[in-house]
Amino acid sequence: MSSGHEDLTEPVARPGATPVPPARRERRSVGAGCFIGAIILALLLGVVGGVLGSILYAASITSKAPISTPKPDNKQALVVQLSNDLITVIAAKRVKNVNVPGTLQNIKVSTPQVGQLQITGEDQFSIFGLTVTRPFRVVMQPYIDTCKPKMRVLSVDTGGIPVGGLGDSLENVMNSQLSVNLSSLLSGFSYCATGVTTNNSGLVVSYAVTPTA
Repeated sequence: MSSGHEDLTEPVARPGATPVPPARRERRSVGAGCFIGAIILALLLGVVGGVLGSILYAASITSKAPISTPKPDNKQALVVQLSNDLITVIAAKRVKNVNVPGTLQNIKVSTPQVGQLQITGEDQFSIFGLTVTRPFRVVMQPYIDTCKPKMRVLSVDTGGIPVGGLGDSLENVMNSQLSVNLSSLLSGFSYCATGVTTNNSGLVVSYAVTPTA
């Protein structure tokens, strides 16, 4: 049945009307953000690494102040000089049994400063199957203790990686070699170290010699 009114169920075409497209979601650019984040992370890691490296380097260097010790007296009955080459041979032979991580090698003894003795070398060890070599430098001072020459460590530099016991081990090596019984040189006399120092050639020790009978 038809009527004079429009059927409300049918769409009404309105002139001039255009369809509205669905709204597009805005895409965010994540590439630039990730790049900036990576830079910031790298900077933070660099700062942390620098601080940690400074802490490790500071921890790898121990320092002591020099003490006053008498110099050798050339007027004493006995003056002994040990060359740097001889001390190097002795130290290189004895450090094989020191209690430190790795193996100490390329040992060299020098006396660049009067009153001090310097031991340099390398500590070689293996970590995760890789061989790592790190240099070290130990500075010692000779002194007199109860008529005997001895060495004390002034500083230990292991290049930023602490090596536990290195200074003490080398100090013990040197002191064990300096503890020599000189009574075998000439029986009937006692020997007392009166002064010690180093020069460009090596270690110099003076002894007072006293008859025992």
